[in-house]
Amino acid sequence: MGNACCAQDVKDGDFEHIAGQKIKIPGVNPNDDFESLALGSQAPGGLNTGIAEGHQLAEEDGIQLVTDINDEENGGKYYGQVESFSTDAGEIKRIKSGQGKYIWVDGREYDGEWSNDIQNGQGKLVHANGVVYNGNWVDGAKNGEGLQNWKDGSEYNGNWVNNSMQGTGHYKLANGSEYDGDWVDNKFHGQGRQTWPDGRCYEGAFHHGVKEGQGVYSWPNGKKYDGAWTDGKQHGEGIFTTSKGEIRRGVWTNGVRSKWVDKT
Repeated sequence: MGNACCAQDVKDGDFEHIAGQKIKIPGVNPNDDFESLALGSQAPGGLNTGIAEGHQLAEEDGIQLVTDINDEENGGKYYGQVESFSTDAGEIKRIKSGQGKYIWVDGREYDGEWSNDIQNGQGKLVHANGVVYNGNWVDGAKNGEGLQNWKDGSEYNGNWVNNSMQGTGHYKLANGSEYDGDWVDNKFHGQGRQTWPDGRCYEGAFHHGVKEGQGVYSWPNGKKYDGAWTDGKQHGEGIFTTSKGEIRRGVWTNGVRSKWVDKT
């Protein structure tokens, strides 16, 4: 078994492009991959203004039920419940509160819970490009558990913090590659398990989107590397199991075995 073979087998191919700082989700502009998917004052067309005057109201359990309201500043339209109160100047202020749907001129639609004029609670956001998020919102941002689907069939199901995949979650690409584990700021970070449709599997430590620390990489033919990783490559001491079950200890440098140390 030559060095080149071991180095070539461990290449991750089509899955690595979603890891690390080069992460790019299908169907989303790379300039606003995640943050621009948020709703609120920090996102384009954010909902940081009140509701335009001239709407029709009906009373229902102390909450005013609103239909067909135009948001003159953002160009969108809101259908749903609002709360009314008087300002110090004696003006009537109406804010989104309760259940409602907002439609932007760019085709986005949010349908769910509101409070204080912004998305809070459970809600579904549908983008014109086919990206759909269904889950929890806090102050206009994805926070808590949520499922996001892309038009090509990829999906992430897990925890979000301020519009970023963070905590634990499961990511599946349309081609069948999957990652299940810890996330920080949209990157694999912590402990996780990464699999490929051909049967390859890595289980171990990640750091900012790449394999870093201790981990086990296995092949469908029975080969296995159990050892140290740096910057996504085997680096340091490790134990290699051949397809015939032979176990040897060796040293790897930048993904290439430099020497065998002994047999175990």
